[in-house]
Amino acid sequence: MFGATYRKGDEVIVNPGRPKSDLNTLPSPHRFPEDIPNISKRIIYFETSRGCPFNCQFCLSSIEVGVRYYDIERVKSDIMYLIDNGAKVIKFLDRTFNINREYAMEMFQFLIDNHRGCVFQFEITADIMRPEVLDFLAENAPPGIFRFEIGVQSTNDPTNLLVKRRQNFTKLTRTVTKIKDSGKIDQHLDLIAGLPEEDYSTFRKTFNDVFEMRPEELQLGFLKMLRGTGLRNDADKYGYTFMDHAPYEILSNNILPFSDVIRLKRLEDVLEKYWNDHRMDHTIEYLITNEFTSPFDFFQEFGDYWEERGWQRIGHQLEDLFSRLQEFLAQHGLKQPETVLGLMKLDYYLGHKYKPRKIWWEDRLHKHERNNYFKTLTSGEIQLPAELAARNMDERELMKYAVIEELPFSLTDVLGGESVVGAEAKGSNGSLLVVLYQQEADQLPVYYSLPLTAVVGWE
Repeated sequence: MFGATYRKGDEVIVNPGRPKSDLNTLPSPHRFPEDIPNISKRIIYFETSRGCPFNCQFCLSSIEVGVRYYDIERVKSDIMYLIDNGAKVIKFLDRTFNINREYAMEMFQFLIDNHRGCVFQFEITADIMRPEVLDFLAENAPPGIFRFEIGVQSTNDPTNLLVKRRQNFTKLTRTVTKIKDSGKIDQHLDLIAGLPEEDYSTFRKTFNDVFEMRPEELQLGFLKMLRGTGLRNDADKYGYTFMDHAPYEILSNNILPFSDVIRLKRLEDVLEKYWNDHRMDHTIEYLITNEFTSPFDFFQEFGDYWEERGWQRIGHQLEDLFSRLQEFLAQHGLKQPETVLGLMKLDYYLGHKYKPRKIWWEDRLHKHERNNYFKTLTSGEIQLPAELAARNMDERELMKYAVIEELPFSLTDVLGGESVVGAEAKGSNGSLLVVLYQQEADQLPVYYSLPLTAVVGWE
């Protein structure tokens, strides 16, 4: 029997493992008629290959040598079957989708030609992505149909050497940056806390190195000591303690105590809520650039405060996330609190599909001030942004679909990266923020910023 080991008298018999299957002889798991009613409601997991060419010691794929592929025409046929039956998201399970350039390029072209709105997610190795592939995707990929998951894991060279992870971070950064600049593909970058020879301090550097690229998502995972992997076999060498049941997540090692693991768990919690969910992109970007020493320090300090307040034990609505951030920032102390509050207002308004009925801040405009602004904006006597002017809305329509806020700084300058001090030196004394909600259901709100002097000066 394949893989069986037994004793025959004094002799131990070890039978070889079962030979690898020819993938093309395996039946498709995607064509069961009973699945059809639910295909549009599910994330479809799909494989075009098995195995991985790399030997990362924390990964089960390192156990299997070589990469095997399904016939590409069979793959295309199964994907079309899924799309024809309403698939919305297909995640490819291939450990390195781009390891075979010709295969990947043919699949990219096929999916571009046949996506019909379906979204496809791939795991790629960024530092081996060829320039011609990047150029092809930048020129041809429709925005939003591809997502790339890139496992960085660590930027600490001694750690990568120990876990046999070959990685050129310079090339990886170049790839991630070029993809981001194209504006076509969202990127999800992965980190693993708890790898050998990476303590709290060096992991802080890893986090900041990767966050510098501003991925759409930064996934912070914790090392799993999976059975059969090299790290599981060497657990005693690095002093690992870990769960004795699945998912075998680490609790500590010889240089990362349990207390540091718990601290990183707090960071992970607020990272998910405030960065990966994109609830306040403008605010967080300003905070980590201007108010905190580094992105890691912002998320860690906020995570610690979140735990101290006991907020991890209670639920939250959107406005709770803003008010809790405001409370933390008040306790922390800011150089430019009014600027941060203004950006939080902008993000709060942009987080709604429809004009919100309630706000969470105290300094709201009086009704007569709001009405005066609406009257001024529709008077025809001041120059409006071209897109807003083209809508030709009367006062009643604008009041129905728009919100207005006074900001004590130039929003255009701040979002452009200029310091508030620099904006004040230019004589800017504030902005009128106009957020317009669309009449059509699926359209996102848009915002406009007018110099406050232009509006008040006319009045």
